[in-house]
Amino acid sequence: MPLPNKTELSLAPNNLTMKNLMEKQRDSIQGSGKAYSSTTTYEKYDTSIYDDIEYISIYSDGNTQHTNQQPDVSPTYWQDKRVFDKLSESYYTKEETQKNLTADITVTVGSTGDYTTINEALEYLTKTYSSTYKSNGIKAEVQLQDGYVIEEQLLFDGVDLSWVTLSSLNTSVDYPSGKHLVNRSALTTEFTDTDYGLTSYPVFGAKNGASSPVLSFVLDGQVTLGSGISDDRKMGIVVAGAKVTCKKTAGAVKMSGYACYCWSGGTITAYKIINSCNSTTACFNRAGTITAFQITNSSDSGYACYALAGTITAFQITNSSDSNITCFSRAGTISAEILTNLNSASSTTFLTQVQGGGMIKSYNGTWSDNGTGGKANQAAGIITANGYINRIG
Repeated sequence: MPLPNKTELSLAPNNLTMKNLMEKQRDSIQGSGKAYSSTTTYEKYDTSIYDDIEYISIYSDGNTQHTNQQPDVSPTYWQDKRVFDKLSESYYTKEETQKNLTADITVTVGSTGDYTTINEALEYLTKTYSSTYKSNGIKAEVQLQDGYVIEEQLLFDGVDLSWVTLSSLNTSVDYPSGKHLVNRSALTTEFTDTDYGLTSYPVFGAKNGASSPVLSFVLDGQVTLGSGISDDRKMGIVVAGAKVTCKKTAGAVKMSGYACYCWSGGTITAYKIINSCNSTTACFNRAGTITAFQITNSSDSGYACYALAGTITAFQITNSSDSNITCFSRAGTISAEILTNLNSASSTTFLTQVQGGGMIKSYNGTWSDNGTGGKANQAAGIITANGYINRIG
């Protein structure tokens, strides 16, 4: 049967207007990762060939994409793709929809904010603006209102959002840059298993070359000491082959899985990494890089710092709990200007341990073994099959 050649799409079902269609086409064009989408999916179009003319299929439910639909399925509207593409040029081309950011912009998230979720705010910024250079910078900021509870996951896959800062109005003396509670029951999307073989349900995650927004506040998982689950994969920050940057007082606390997890070439840069619940490991790094001014553990974590063929570097690493092992390095490197170790009488393992050619290096700091395990699994200043520890405090 002949295909109707409708040039006026305002008659399409469900009041589907040309503007709606162009919005869908724009999202399809930006599917390469230019725009952030919390669903990480983009519209594509079904096309049909009839008498050597390619048609766009518009279905009765207002969509432009269906699986295994045929041109004679009714009711359906069609648009000559040549006309559709021509009309597209006068509506939503990439240049017309994504403007250069030339001045600071702040959008708010909360009950009375511009958006109700962080994901909505990020989608707006990245679909509307592109980052540009200016001396001393142009600021794009997503600001969380006082009392806002995070009930979503922020997952960045192959997209660069390093030009956006996530900030907070929920400040206090203890948290001058803000702290927001995380509803851990909302962490339901698995993030890294398919690409990296790691099962994770993070609040804040980056993978596949992504650069996350700059995090400037603390994520609070609300897990009290002694109540966590040792194998929980609901983590604070997870990075796999990507980069996360935290400002001076930002990070994650009270996560029962891992407070900070870096995997397969990932990079985490922070001023402080603080763990104060019974996370499996406060700071875990496998074949990646974690850099911080200060790493502090005051929990019952299995490990305060764990480097597995990765690098953990800090000016000061402090442990003041009955962690099984304060610093553990297996074919990795842990370095600190000041390394302070303190455990409780219940500890039965070494404060510090190397294995498989690992290295633990420090310049200063006191080690106090109150348990029965000992300070280190080998003497200082010697190289063994296990590795090297330059000093024992």
